[in-house]
Amino acid sequence: MGKHISIVLILGGVFVFMFSYVYRDQLVLERTDFAFWIATLRISSFVLLLFLIITLIALGRRFICERLYILGLFLIPSLIPDLFHILSFVFFPDFITKNTRNKVAYLFLLSRTLVLFAFYASIFHKHIFQRIPLNSYRYLTLFSVLASFLIVLFHHNLPPLYIEGIGQPWYRDMYDLVTVVLYAFLAFYTFKNSIFGKENRLYMLTVFVFLSLSSLSLALYKHFYDFLIVLASAYRLIAYGIILYVVLYKNIREEAVKIMDASRRLLTEMPRKKPVKEDHILLVQVEKSLSYLVTALFLYDLRENKLVAIVCKNKEK
Repeated sequence: MGKHISIVLILGGVFVFMFSYVYRDQLVLERTDFAFWIATLRISSFVLLLFLIITLIALGRRFICERLYILGLFLIPSLIPDLFHILSFVFFPDFITKNTRNKVAYLFLLSRTLVLFAFYASIFHKHIFQRIPLNSYRYLTLFSVLASFLIVLFHHNLPPLYIEGIGQPWYRDMYDLVTVVLYAFLAFYTFKNSIFGKENRLYMLTVFVFLSLSSLSLALYKHFYDFLIVLASAYRLIAYGIILYVVLYKNIREEAVKIMDASRRLLTEMPRKKPVKEDHILLVQVEKSLSYLVTALFLYDLRENKLVAIVCKNKEK
């Protein structure tokens, strides 16, 4: 089921992007409609990202893989510019300095960069943290706060990220295209190597495809109120939602259900089996109960420091 959903999502996302790009001149939104959708999608993305970070850190390494835990830690710095970005929307009251398109775009750019870095830190943590300590996310968070305030205070001195009548300058296009390549590489690498587990690789492929499409939409938009900008935000929201689905449903709920089913089968079968005594050890052979994670059970008497009983599938093994 998951395979078909992932394929439909990817094909649907690519089709919508291509349709929006071909008809972008006819899909220019009104200012109020553009403002409504941008605010709705980007605020929703911020809330979803915040919930994702809290979930990953709260679950910790006992319940999720180390990569997801590291992802949660290194996503923290991206929250600061993202929050400043929302507070600096041009249709909101001025946040510290005058809200302009340049200010909003630079804050969004910083947040996107930190999200991208979080994924690379998570996936390549064994290589990165041999030289850099894991708690470096704290220093990255301080950098994020400082950089966000500097953008808010001095954004008018930074090169423009949108030129009226021309569109994006070349350096902004270059940044977006580079992020497309970087996310495409992550999509290929994680799928090929099953980085987040074999069952989750299609879902994570979908995440990185949507993040790639988001960056590509921003690289190719033309008009000030272009629909492609809204589409980029929608793709980012979908990507965060899929990660949450993988963590909460696939990694937590399904694993918990498998453990409970295995425990129930074991507790049901054990009383029906007659133990056999071999060399002062009680041996209980079960057929189907030890089907998930547990291969055998051993009961020790700690006072006499000796083995009392074994529950297993095959006594020879």
